[in-house]
Amino acid sequence: MLIFITQALHLFLFLELAIASNSVAGGSAAIASGPFAGSSETQHAVMYEVRDNGVKCDGFTDDTRAFNSLIAKAGSAGGGNIILPAATCIVTHVNLANNVHILGKGRGSTTIRVKDNAGDYEAIFGTNKSTSINVGFADLTIDQNTTANPLTPKGLNATPRFVIATGAGSSQLTVERVELKDLANVNTIYSGSEFTNITDSAFSLNCGGSVYHDHSTVYVAAEHSQTRHNIFRGCVNAVGSVTAIETHGGSQTVVANTIDGYWIGMNITGVAATESSNVSVTDNSIKGAYYGIQLWSNCYHSHTTGYGLHGVTIESNVIRLTQAAWTRNPVTGGQNVGNPSGVWVNAESNLPLAIITIQRNTIEYDLETGGSAPYDPSGVGIGYWDSTNGNSITSLKVIGNTIENATLNAIRVTANGSDFDISGNVIINPGSSANSGAGAGYRNGILIASTAPLKGVRVNNNTITDNQSTSRIVRGIYFAAARGSELSAAGNKFAVTGASITSLRSFVDCDNDVQLPFVQGFVESPRIIPPLLPRCHVAPGSTFTTHDHVYHVNPDSRTWTPVANHS
Repeated sequence: MLIFITQALHLFLFLELAIASNSVAGGSAAIASGPFAGSSETQHAVMYEVRDNGVKCDGFTDDTRAFNSLIAKAGSAGGGNIILPAATCIVTHVNLANNVHILGKGRGSTTIRVKDNAGDYEAIFGTNKSTSINVGFADLTIDQNTTANPLTPKGLNATPRFVIATGAGSSQLTVERVELKDLANVNTIYSGSEFTNITDSAFSLNCGGSVYHDHSTVYVAAEHSQTRHNIFRGCVNAVGSVTAIETHGGSQTVVANTIDGYWIGMNITGVAATESSNVSVTDNSIKGAYYGIQLWSNCYHSHTTGYGLHGVTIESNVIRLTQAAWTRNPVTGGQNVGNPSGVWVNAESNLPLAIITIQRNTIEYDLETGGSAPYDPSGVGIGYWDSTNGNSITSLKVIGNTIENATLNAIRVTANGSDFDISGNVIINPGSSANSGAGAGYRNGILIASTAPLKGVRVNNNTITDNQSTSRIVRGIYFAAARGSELSAAGNKFAVTGASITSLRSFVDCDNDVQLPFVQGFVESPRIIPPLLPRCHVAPGSTFTTHDHVYHVNPDSRTWTPVANHS
């Protein structure tokens, strides 16, 4: 069965528009300086006061023509700073010019607003097919004014309705300390500019529309870019409240953003003309979401070999999934399928991934109570289910994360590859879906599976607990890998503490007798009985320890003998 179909539509709906001409240029990994207000660059640029150049900014005159005339003037002179007063300027579509920066007197003080009943337009500033070099916005509010110019199906199909757009081959787009509000569009910022820098800005969606549509607020299809310290506000179940941040290309950092009320927090993709490497997503907060951070690694045009994503770090993010509150898919209007996920690789990825580090993140779900909650076995706290059965992932590290109330598997890697280090994670109440139809095979703390032998799989030093009064966990760790796999599950701790623990089948187990994992575990509770120990063959020397006994596997590799624990 194919999963995440709506996400697939979400990504690939943009590809022809977004990346067809996006063969991004290479260059230094350093972020180039942009038009920061107060920097030496802007202080020494030519200043153009708008009211001295025919732009009224009186709150009711359409200043579009005068604005474009001034920008053309500044551009033809080599660039400069367009200085806006503490006032409201009304526009429809404004062109961009190289080395021209638009600077205000502060968010909420200077406002650029789309005029009422403006109709359909491609973008307020720029176009996704033009090349712009060193353009920027700082210290102002941009009001898309969707309330007085609602999005329509016809308009959405005819024009993307961006707020700021730069095309492939552009460079140095900076948006700093800008408020963007009353938003409804395909992308608020569409950037084909290498060295994009979107910083300290705030984005607020218009949540009152009725036209279901795809959307990514910030869409950066370029190398060497930063999206940091921004605030994104959507609304649960609102049409178009789909994705806050989407990246295409390498050498990108996504740092310390706050995202609230979006269906998907981020799409971090390896869908580009070349391999996407050196991507870092750290210290972000995502709440009120159905999905957290999705990784894509897919072929695109001539990029059909090698890696899609190579060298990605997802670290120290806090993800709060309120899956029970999301009853509608904001792209289609259909029901959510029941696969809420924290950090995961899209199941239809078809380019290999390598050196993927997911560490020190916190992922918390709603604890479901109603038995009618939908479920789909593809949901996962952290992991990758390869539905193509033809892709691979190498050097995957899932280390030191906390995952609480995952509806199904807390960590699942069902893919071929090697060098999996899944260690030091704290897993609480895995498999907690309240739907009794959710199968036992998906209610695990950690599930490892493959169709080809896995090399170097280490599932060590994790803590897996179920503290519900009636437990829902079935297995702590479950192996379903191919013969010849190298599997270790050492130093893991288990505790199931409820008054009723009938759901629990085993602390560690396998789906066959050919895997022979090495197992060393400590069981805090309940008291061990033989059926809770692995019923499959394990490696010689495997043990389970409790407060009063150490259980040693016998020479037959599947039965166990207890010895009093005097430690």
